[in-house]
Amino acid sequence: MYGALLGDMIGAPYEFDMGNKTKEFPLFCSESHYTDDSVMTIAVAEALLDSQFQDDETIKAGLVDSMRKWGKKYPDAGYGGSEALQEFDDHGDTVMFACGEPFYGTPGKGKNEVRMAYVIKREDLERAMDILAVAIERYRREVMGL
Repeated sequence: MYGALLGDMIGAPYEFDMGNKTKEFPLFCSESHYTDDSVMTIAVAEALLDSQFQDDETIKAGLVDSMRKWGKKYPDAGYGGSEALQEFDDHGDTVMFACGEPFYGTPGKGKNEVRMAYVIKREDLERAMDILAVAIERYRREVMGL
């Protein structure tokens, strides 16, 4: 945990720098800070510790609850698409995604993309796509007024 959190803070100033590959940089500088990676790492660790020896559904619910709790506690950590994670669910399920554009150094690249976690079970991925579609429709209706 310490290594993951420190690595996140040390690497934060360079996260979207696509050109500089030097190994010569200060470990901490004025731009060093925690990011959504640290917050969600803590949320997952908390949920797993709190749900030890429980069934899959209890663990899943604990993960969602913990991620929502920590996401609301640290709302400015740099989440992409965090509105869906914090304020949206479809029949008790939610999905975490990141808008694609901030991940690219080339302006305009990734504009119409989102990034989602790798999912092994096809039905879980299909459910995530369904949730995302419902979230986008609600966002368009309630936020954009379309």
